[in-house]
Amino acid sequence: KNSLGMPFRPLPGSTNLLCIRETSIRDWREAARELGRQIPYAGASANPDLPMTPNEQDDAEVFCRWLTRRDRAAGIIGPGESYRLPTDAEWSLAAGVVEPSGAGPAELHLRDKASYPWGKTAPAPANAGNYPDGALITRWPLARVIPAYYDGHAFAAPVGSFPPNPAGFHDLGGNVWEQTRTPASAGGNDVYGWRGGSWRTGASDGNWQKLLTSWRGSEADKLLPTECGYRVLLDRNFGAGSSLLAAIRAGNTPVVRNLVASKQGLA
Repeated sequence: KNSLGMPFRPLPGSTNLLCIRETSIRDWREAARELGRQIPYAGASANPDLPMTPNEQDDAEVFCRWLTRRDRAAGIIGPGESYRLPTDAEWSLAAGVVEPSGAGPAELHLRDKASYPWGKTAPAPANAGNYPDGALITRWPLARVIPAYYDGHAFAAPVGSFPPNPAGFHDLGGNVWEQTRTPASAGGNDVYGWRGGSWRTGASDGNWQKLLTSWRGSEADKLLPTECGYRVLLDRNFGAGSSLLAAIRAGNTPVVRNLVASKQGLA
């Protein structure tokens, strides 16, 4: 865990670490106080474990830079290590998706029309994640919902509320769209890309293809701020000043031991 208690684990096929859950309001509050930023779309009484929904387009990057400075100063990460948003390709790795290297989001959008975050069957099985369900109908009577599906959350759920995927990451499908640092389209108006769907995805138009893991969200999808969030990646540099490299050599944390076991030869 880092200085905020955010839990990380190895990203499959990479030396980087990815937070196992989405960034929460609790994570953001200390940064907001120091930076003079707002806690958007959620008052002071909001559940601090709900996902952080950005107020400004660069909130996620501002948070990552702030956290990098904080954890470097505390000696938790080395001078060459930093927090950032995952790329589109890194998000796919976390989701267990094998995609052609070198292909961009626009090429990969809907390329695989059979795979969902929960598997290859539709509709979603029980407890698959926070998707449009019977609870949403009680608050939004005109919403379209997944037939016979009920997850108990009309809107966003506290981060990590549902079981992790095989790689150990929670909510890579549903709850809130997750921001990536890779624009959804080349040469378009998109600054970022969005993956994973949300509690609202498909509720307006009944387009359940948006729940596919291969769906790339963009500005054209007109996503609501309250259905957007992000998770943080730790970009690791195994230089001489890396405190995490020292931890790997010592094998002194569970996460590092897992990394050593799966990535022999890195330390």
